[in-house]
Formats: sequence, structure tokens, C-alpha cells
Amino acid sequence: MNISISEPVVIGLITLISGLIAGSMTAFIAPHVSWGIEKKRLKREQRTAHIQAWRDQLDNYSTYNKNLGRLRTTIEFSEMRPYLSDELVEKVLRAKNEDMSNSVPSWVGEIPSLLLEEIAQIEKDWGLV
Repeated sequence: MNISISEPVVIGLITLISGLIAGSMTAFIAPHVSWGIEKKRLKREQRTAHIQAWRDQLDNYSTYNKNLGRLRTTIEFSEMRPYLSDELVEKVLRAKNEDMSNSVPSWVGEIPSLLLEEIAQIEKDWGLV
């Protein structure tokens, strides 16, 4: 028994198999690509929210130098601390002790602007600007 398959049938079978393979690949690959894009978007949004919260918290303390020492007890400072220079962290920690005295040294007044500069640098490093 000799089975002969016509050319249009062979082309149809090849097209069907190719379509199944392409459809299967799309079904498995597309969600991973979409998740990668979504993950980057969420990371960017989270970083933007951190930067804004840090600036807002700093704004609460910058006008009252005597309260700067309390800044170190905030969640925002704890979040930003790993990204700050060791020198600036030390200044913020020392500011707490200076708050107790009646006369606040001039370097304590520099802390808000130094923090804003470092926050701006972090924002740049993260590619948010």
C-alpha cells in the first residue's frame, strides 16, 4: 500500500505545526517578559516613593535645627542610612547630643543641606532623574 500525500496537505500540516510551536512559545515567554518589565516599573516607583518620603521627613526637621537629632529615630532615616556617606551619618548621630545643649554648633545647621545633596545623588544613581 503506497500512501501519497498531496503538496497542499503537507504545507497545511507544516503550517499547523509551526503555528502550534510559535503559539506555545509565546504563551510561555510573553508572561516572563511582561513580569520583567513590571518588576522594573515597581522598583522605580518604590525608589521614587522613598526619595519623596526622605525629602518630606527632612523638610519637617530642616527648619528646626534643635530637632535634627530626632531625625535619626525616624523610619525614613533608617531607610536612607545605608545609602548615606559614613561622615554624614556620623554628623546626624552627633547632632542628637548637640540638641541637648542651648547653643547648637553651626555644623548642625549644615546637615539638612548635606542630606538633600546626598538624596539628590542617590536619586541620580538610581536613574530617577
